This record gives sequence, C-alpha cells and structure tokens, in this order.
Amino acid sequence: MGPLFAGRQPRRPVFVFSQKDGKSQRARAPVTSPMDIPIPADPSGMNPSSGDYPRLRLPGGRLFTERANRLRQLAQGHSLGEFLLFSANLADAQQALFDTYPDIPLPDLAFLQRCQEHGMAPLAPAGWALDPSWRLVLARLVAHIQQDPALPPMAQAALRRLAQATAIEAGTKVTAEPGKVTQTETPSLPLAFEDEGDQEDGDQPLTDAALAAPDWTESQARLILDDDITGLDLATAPFIGAALQVHWTRLAAHLTPDQVAPPADKALCPVCGSPPVAAVIRAGVEDAGLRYLHCALCNSQWHRVRAECSQCGNDRDLGYYHLEGRQDDPVSAEACPACQGYLKICRLDKDHLAEPLADDLASLTLDLLLGEEGFARAGLNLLLWQGTETAEGGQSRFQEMI
Repeated sequence: MGPLFAGRQPRRPVFVFSQKDGKSQRARAPVTSPMDIPIPADPSGMNPSSGDYPRLRLPGGRLFTERANRLRQLAQGHSLGEFLLFSANLADAQQALFDTYPDIPLPDLAFLQRCQEHGMAPLAPAGWALDPSWRLVLARLVAHIQQDPALPPMAQAALRRLAQATAIEAGTKVTAEPGKVTQTETPSLPLAFEDEGDQEDGDQPLTDAALAAPDWTESQARLILDDDITGLDLATAPFIGAALQVHWTRLAAHLTPDQVAPPADKALCPVCGSPPVAAVIRAGVEDAGLRYLHCALCNSQWHRVRAECSQCGNDRDLGYYHLEGRQDDPVSAEACPACQGYLKICRLDKDHLAEPLADDLASLTLDLLLGEEGFARAGLNLLLWQGTETAEGGQSRFQEMI
C-alpha cells in the first residue's frame, strides 16, 4: 500500500548513539552536520525514593486539543507537514466527539474489585464487548473529516469506503455530498454511493461479501485491538483507530487511580492492557525526571523506572539514539540489545509542549534509521499501519509516510 501523503524526501540524516556509560558514536556515515553532541546517558538513579508520586495518570479532558495544537506546531516547515496537519484535524474531530460522547457504563464494582485483586486491566478489550456507541462515533468522525477540503485523494477514497461500510451497518446510504447520510429502511447494496460518478480513481469499494457482513467495522476494530494486521483494511485502519481512542479515552477518564491495580506486565497499560506509543520524561513538581509510558489506546500514563528497558526489563547496555545535530529535540529513542526493540522517549524537560503521539508522528525518520539498524518498533501508534514484509519475512504494522 502506498503512502496517504507524499511529502518532500528529507536529506539522508545521521543519528547518534550513546550508552549509559556516556560514550557515543555515530551510527551512520557520512555526516551531514558538523555537530555531533550525544544526548546525556539516561540516568539509572531516577527511581523515586519515596512513594509520594503518581504511579498512574489518567487522561485529561483537553488531551486531543493539546495534541492538535502540537501537531500544527510541528507541521511548520516539516517535510511531512501535510500529514501532520491532517492528523491535527483528526485530533480536533476526536476532541469534538470526546466532548459529546454518550455516557458509557463502566464495568461494575465487583468486576473492578476482581481486577484489582488479580492485577488485571479493568478496560482490557478482551474482557468485554465494545459498546455500540463507538460505531456512532466512528460515523461522526468520518463525516467530520470528510469536510476537510485539503484531504489527499487516497485519504478521500479510504473515508468513502469507511462511510460506505458504516452506512450499510446502520441501514443508511451515503449521498454524493461528503459527510451527509440519509436514512433508509434497508441497506443499499453493494455500493453506498448515491452517484457512481462520485467515485474517483483509486477507490476500492468493499466486496459484496464484506458489505453483507453486519459487523465489518466491528471485526476491523477487533483486529486493531488485537494488533493483528491479517485481514485489516490498512487504509481505513487509522480512522477506526482514532474512533477507538476516543471510546477508550472517555472510559479511562471516568476511572480513578485507586480503581486500577499495578500492572502485572509493566510493559502494558494497567488500565486497558495496550502497549505504549512512547515514553514520557515528566517535568512537573511532583514527578520531575520520572518516566511514564503513554498508552496508545486510552491515553493513560503509568510509571516505569528509567534504569531498564521498558519492554523486557533488561538493564544492561541500553542505547539512546537521536538524529545528529538535533540533540536538543525532545524526542530520542531507547534501544535494547536484549529484545532488539526500541521505544521513543518524549522529554518534557526539553519542550513542555511535547506530546507523545504527535511527536512520534513527526519523528518517523528516526524509526526508519533504527529499523535499518535491526531494531523493531515496540511502540504502537494507531495512526500508522503498514502491510509490507520485514527482512525476516514477517509483517510490519508501521506505515512509511515519507
């Protein structure tokens, strides 16, 4: 699958590697900048000496607005500026839907108590069925994004296919005007376009079999939640993922930290059991210097000590990478030689406006270079999907946007 956005090809960068002993070396040549200043070695003594710090941070009410603002800031002069601006508009739509999201019942108190006793995530997707309200949010999200006049053709095609599927599931049909639906008594099969001339080159309408399935979006959502790209429609996956983010963020925002047990697996979110999108080095009064992992799904943050790999717990020979000449950037990456995985680190002490998902999208060059060094991306970003084969013959979920 090709990229949704075609930006300028950035100049081939170099990135710098450092270990906890402070030694640094270039990871790639030739050098494109005379500056070669490694980031400081990640300190191993950052564990809080007292328990007076928040071990869990639940999402705030303006999270998506803050993300949109950061994306617009990062888009200025960026080679992926169009993609980042599109992502900002998507975050705006998420915030609007978050603010008007219907009330969703949380698991009952008995279930929450059992989760605490056994160290289980109370909002784990495998634990209970999706509330039907998320489909309404998905349909509204699609309608909102379709109003963007700057949508690239491939994004337009993906949204039309998604509108087609959601309309059929809801017993509606899509008119020629983007974002508009009209109620019908029976679904219109096999195509939901009012005017076939409204389709553009590159559209790939869903098959009759897919359209006939009443739960196509539900099955796609389940693949995303299971981090399984087999059978996943990669073009529509970012939009479905965005709707799922709104759903789970709204749920998580209604919990209290004392309702969530410490995670049995420190690499996964204690709220919903999902992997992180990135790590965050906090800079607040009560948590300065502490590392938290930021959940890719529900946007909660949980504390994880900095002296060890966030994924496997290895505490030896961890490497830290940043693009050469960009040592003041808030984003770097921690790579582990034991599990061969890496996770980006978003440092609020370098830029208090940095936001994990936004800064992850703006630093895809770092992903490409680390991949060439043989490290696998551990962070999950629901806006990035790819179905290309890896060097080992497997499947990668990372969608190359440049």
